[in-house]
Amino acid sequence: GGWIWVRGRVEHARLTAGQGIWVERSAEWSHLTTHATRRRLAEFQRKFSSVESDLRQMKEYAGLIADHPRYPELARVRTFGEVILFLTRQQFAEVHERLCRAGQMLAELPELQAHVDLQAILNVLKYRVFAGNLRSVDEFTEFIDTLSTAAQRALDILGAGGVDALVHARVLIGSEVRADGDVIIHGSGAEQSVIRARGRIQATSLRAVRAVSAEAIETEAVAALSPDSLALEVESGGHLWIGLALQQAHLRVGTWRGMATPETRNLLIRSDAAGHVHISSHARGSQGLAPVFLVRKGYTNEAGEAG
Repeated sequence: GGWIWVRGRVEHARLTAGQGIWVERSAEWSHLTTHATRRRLAEFQRKFSSVESDLRQMKEYAGLIADHPRYPELARVRTFGEVILFLTRQQFAEVHERLCRAGQMLAELPELQAHVDLQAILNVLKYRVFAGNLRSVDEFTEFIDTLSTAAQRALDILGAGGVDALVHARVLIGSEVRADGDVIIHGSGAEQSVIRARGRIQATSLRAVRAVSAEAIETEAVAALSPDSLALEVESGGHLWIGLALQQAHLRVGTWRGMATPETRNLLIRSDAAGHVHISSHARGSQGLAPVFLVRKGYTNEAGEAG
């Protein structure tokens, strides 16, 4: 749950920490991993709250059906579980999928395995719903309450975890980094490595690197050893800044995909929450932005010409 601080070089090593990893020199042919439990829990709590609200709304609908004056007549030919299955087949499948995605953020945290198993509870609920075996609104409510209690238990167990979970190194060579926080390469940059971060990725240069960030990638220069050796990806709502592309680079920001051609300079690609992508030329640290154009498909340059 704490920090790993290496004053020298890391080579052929596996380092895992809860709050952060700081390598003063280079990390070569190594695996560096950080788990920020608070960051994951905040994301999980936000997603689970939405799913829990949907489940409780489904429960309210089920209650209205059971209280309907003609429900006893329907109950003679259909069980409560069969009625709920018919009404929620589409909606529950979507809710189940969303809750599974939320739970995946906690799946890699070994501290939870002996205390909370959200997936097991959800699997039982899914079976009972799709088998048409639910007996009453009270049973549906009990499952929802059990899920809520398990989610709160996860929050209580992991609530004191690390916040930053960054990885900081002077040089990164032939290594794999998975960080729940930021990744900062402040020396000569990263080469022939894979970097995945829930926070930002900042590097002097990225050479033959596959980098994926949930928030942003910012680099002074990018270069490739082969046509497909360099790929930079940022999720929706984030941004990508490249000072200079020395060779061709594959880019993805949100749903937009494109290519940075050699000698592309000061490229800023931003994605908003709605999935729209804005592309402009912008030198990091300058006071203003060049004109920004809305891009839905393809690439639009500063002259407004679509590519």
